[in-house]
Amino acid sequence: MAGVESGSLTDSEDDEGILRVSLTAESDGDSSEKDLPKAGLSPPSKKMKIESEKKEMYTDFAQRMMAKMGYQKGKGLGKNEQGRVEIVESSKQRGRRGLGLQLKGLEASNEAEWDFEADEIVIDEEVEWLPHYEHKVPPIEVLRKWKIIGKKKQTIDDETEFCDEEILTNVLNSKSVFDQLEPEEMRRARTRSNPYETIRGVFFLNRAAMKMANMDAVLDFMFTSPKHVDGTSMVGPNDLLYFADICAGPGGFSEYVLWRSKAEAKGFGMTLKGQNDFKLEEFLAGPAEMFETHYGVGGIHGDGDIFNSDNQAEFTNFVKQNTESHGVHFVMADGGFSVEGQENIQEILSKQLYLCQFLVALSVLRKGGHFVCKLFDLFTRFSMGLVYLMYMSFDRVSIYKPVTSRPANSERYIVCRNMKSDIESVRQYMHEINVDLNKYMSSTSLEDVTDVVPLDVIQNDKDFFTYMYDSNNSLGKLQIMNLHKIKIFTQNNTGYLNIVPDEFTTTELSAIKTPYDYRCYVVGGQEKKRWYLLGLGRSYVFKWDGQPNTRWKKLDDDRVHIELPSDTLIEIEFVQELKGEGSGQKRLMTLHVLDAMFLYGKDVRGLHFNERMDKLRKFVKSITKTTRPDLTPVIVPDIFRLEQIHLIFERICYCPERPDGRSFLPRGVCIVKTVKDPWTVALSKSQGRKYFYNLSTRESKFEIPKDMIVNTIHIYGRGRMVSKYMIVKHSEKIPRKSLEIR
Repeated sequence: MAGVESGSLTDSEDDEGILRVSLTAESDGDSSEKDLPKAGLSPPSKKMKIESEKKEMYTDFAQRMMAKMGYQKGKGLGKNEQGRVEIVESSKQRGRRGLGLQLKGLEASNEAEWDFEADEIVIDEEVEWLPHYEHKVPPIEVLRKWKIIGKKKQTIDDETEFCDEEILTNVLNSKSVFDQLEPEEMRRARTRSNPYETIRGVFFLNRAAMKMANMDAVLDFMFTSPKHVDGTSMVGPNDLLYFADICAGPGGFSEYVLWRSKAEAKGFGMTLKGQNDFKLEEFLAGPAEMFETHYGVGGIHGDGDIFNSDNQAEFTNFVKQNTESHGVHFVMADGGFSVEGQENIQEILSKQLYLCQFLVALSVLRKGGHFVCKLFDLFTRFSMGLVYLMYMSFDRVSIYKPVTSRPANSERYIVCRNMKSDIESVRQYMHEINVDLNKYMSSTSLEDVTDVVPLDVIQNDKDFFTYMYDSNNSLGKLQIMNLHKIKIFTQNNTGYLNIVPDEFTTTELSAIKTPYDYRCYVVGGQEKKRWYLLGLGRSYVFKWDGQPNTRWKKLDDDRVHIELPSDTLIEIEFVQELKGEGSGQKRLMTLHVLDAMFLYGKDVRGLHFNERMDKLRKFVKSITKTTRPDLTPVIVPDIFRLEQIHLIFERICYCPERPDGRSFLPRGVCIVKTVKDPWTVALSKSQGRKYFYNLSTRESKFEIPKDMIVNTIHIYGRGRMVSKYMIVKHSEKIPRKSLEIR
C-alpha cells in the first residue's frame, strides 16, 4: 500500500527582501544619475511600498499602449472618437477548458487577494499528549461486546459527535469547490499557497522523508533514539535499532531512519506490490542494504496486501524471527491511496487501512515500542474508536500534524509512545474486526462495522473526548483557511512578480525612500535566474533553481567544473564573461557567488549582509586554485552603496576591478535591503554622519542597533527555501502587495 498524499509564497510584507531592477543590453546610458532619487531628500517612511495609481482590470502595459494611440478615458479611438470607449479586457482563461467557461466559486479574478496576516507560521512546534489511560485494558470478552454492526455509511456530513457542526460543514464544502478543477491547476495553486512546499525532499527520495525527519526532531528523536518510560535508552550499545515500515512505498520514511541512524539499524518493510512498491534503488541518503522487504505469504514474492490476515501473520513471524522474538523498537505507517473525486469520504474509504496498520504495529512491536501512522479525517465513530483502542494500549498518544504536512489536506499523524505489555486482547479484537471488514467489503453488502468502542464509553472519558474534539476543530479550522487560500490563488494566478522591465525608469525605485538602507551589485546571468549549489565534497556538487516543482540535480554541465567542500550551501548565477577584444575575444563561463547560507558547515545565515560578503570573499579566495585551469572561476561581485549606484552605469559592458581584465554584459542591478524595519539610516546634516532612526519609537542613535541587522534567517527562516530577490513589476498592474517573494 503506497503512501499517497490526499489533497493537497509570498509574504504580506518582506521588508528585508531585495528589489531587483533589470536593465537591457540595449541601454545606451539614457538612465543616468539624474533619473535616480537623490540621497537625503526623502524623510524616513514607515512603509516602503509601490502603490498602484489605479485598481483596474487592465495592465499598465495595455494602458500605455492605448495612450500612445491617443486613447483618453471615456473617449473612443479614431478621428471622430467613434471607436470603443473601454479597453479590451485581458483574458482570464484558466486551464484547457472551453473559452468563456467559468467555474462556479473559482471565477478568475485579478482582484482576489490573500491576507497574509491570517497565516500562522509555526517555527517551534509543540506536541500535546493525551493523558495516561489509568484503567486496565479490558479482556477480549468485553471488547467483543463493544462491536456494533450497522448500515454501511456512504456520507460523512452527519458525523458531528466529535467536532463542531459548522467546522465539519465548512471543511466538506471547501473541498467540494475543487471537484471541477483540473489537477494541474490545483497543483500550481497549492504549490504557490503553501509556504513549506519548496522544502520537497531535499536530498531524500521524497517529501515523506522530510515529514519523518520533522516529526522525529519535534518528538525529541523518539524514533531514531527510542527510550523507555523511565528515560533510559531502548537500544543497547551493541544492539541494532530495529524498525518496521508498513504501507509506506516508495520508502521515504525508512530512508530517513537509515540515514539518521548511520547504518546501525535494520528495517523490515511490507507494502503493496506494484507501481508504489519500495524503490530501494532510488534511496539517495540511507543505505538500502540494511532494509529488507517482505510481502506476507510468499515472502519476497507475496503481494503485500495488508488487508489479508495471512499476510499479516507471515510478516509478524518474519519480524519476530529476525529480532530474536522481541519485535521492533518502532513502527512507521504511511498508507494511503487515491480518492480523487471522493475526498469527502476519504475517512470511510480508509477505515480498514487505519485498522490494519494499527493491528500490524501491535503485532510486531516489542514492549515499550513506539508507533507513528498517517491518518486523515477522524470524524466517524469507527475511527474514533480505533484511536481509543490505541489510547488504552500505549503510555501516551498524540494527534499531531507536522508543519511539513500540507495544511490544506486532512492529513494528520497518530503518535503512540511506549506500548504496554497487556494489550493482547486489543490485538486479538482488531484481528477479528478485520475479518468482519473483509466479509463486508463487497460493494453489494449493506452492512458494515460501524463502532468498535461504544459512544458512551468515549464520551464518558472526558479527557479523551475533549482532546479529540478540540483536535478536530483546530485542524479543521486550519484546513478551511488553507483551502480558501488555495481558492484565492486559483482565482488569481498572476503568480509572483516575475516580469523583467523592458526599460529602466525611476518607477522601479519608488519604493526606496532613503538609499542608505541598501547595497547593490550588478547581475549578468544569461538565464536571468539564480541557482543554489550544495557542496558535498570535491566535485560532488548539486544544483537547484529554488522552484517548488523541481529537485536537486547533480551539476552536470560541460561548461562548468567546480569543486566545493562538504556542507556548503551558496546562491550563485552563471555568467558568461568576455576576455580580450576584436576577433581574439573569448567567452568564458564564470560562477558569481551572490550569497551564502553554509560555508563548510559554518552557518552564516544569521550574519549581516556585509559580514556574509566578507566571509564569502575569504571562502572564495580559499577555494581558488590558479594551478587548475580546468576549474570554472568563482568570484564575488563588487558591492556598492546605493547612493553610489551611478558608478554602475558608466558603461554598457561592466568591467569589475580584476587583474584578468574580464568583463560581462550587465543584465540587471540587484538592490539588497540591509537594514531591518522599523530601523532606517539617515544622514545628520549637522554632524555630517549617518545615524540609525527607529520609525516606531522615534529613537535615534549612532551605534548600530542589534535588532536592525537583516540576515538570511529573516528570508529563509520560515521553514522553506525561496529566492529572496524581489522584482518590480513594470509591464503589468502592480497589486496591493507590490513587493513579493518570487
